[in-house]
Amino acid sequence: MNSQNNILLQILAVRRATCSPAEWNTYKKAQARKIAGKIEKTKSEQFAEYVDEIFLSVCEELHVFEMARDWAKKSASEKLAVAGNIIRRFVERVRSDMNTGRAKKHNDMKVESVPEISVSRADSGLMSVSPRGVVNINSNWTFYNDLVRFLMDLRHEATHIVDMFFPSLSPLKPDILARAQVFYVDGRDDFGLYGSNPLELNANTRRREFGDIVRAKIALREYNRIGGLVGNAMGGMVRGR
Repeated sequence: MNSQNNILLQILAVRRATCSPAEWNTYKKAQARKIAGKIEKTKSEQFAEYVDEIFLSVCEELHVFEMARDWAKKSASEKLAVAGNIIRRFVERVRSDMNTGRAKKHNDMKVESVPEISVSRADSGLMSVSPRGVVNINSNWTFYNDLVRFLMDLRHEATHIVDMFFPSLSPLKPDILARAQVFYVDGRDDFGLYGSNPLELNANTRRREFGDIVRAKIALREYNRIGGLVGNAMGGMVRGR
């Protein structure tokens, strides 16, 4: 992180120490309003296409789309294992692209030591990623019996991972990126400020398009599966004459 952002964090540390929780919350929301909605849409869309490319490629490699038919039957631990494999490979690809220059850098922010990104089970909420690099997933959430919804939210968290731990690749301006993390307001506290946080806006860019692509890939797998079954059945009938 550059010196400007280090100074910002130092000031915030003093501010927190001298404020009561209520005062800090008021101050945080006031600062969050100043950065609400501040993303560059064209850069975010290009970045989202890059994230989608990697995420979908990893899912192809792991044969995730073929799991759609039986996804609801999988246990919580099985779903977490799939998510863990996707995130691990995703991070490996991003790290490689950054080091080889394949990924577009939007700034000269230094990448600090990236923690080991892991996936953990959560008993509440949906999905989130912590500053320590832990992706928390409530795999018992009913909507997550749908593989499409599960992957849409996991891709959302994957975007947060890039913004947080590979900041040079983030399309958010360095100052906005730093403030968006420090002044992050939980949706249960203020959904409007949560939804307009640049981190959330960036992670939601092309979300619908991504979901449409996943649905199409799943449908194609199912079409080919049924076609194969019909073909095998017809072949058996011919051989039986």
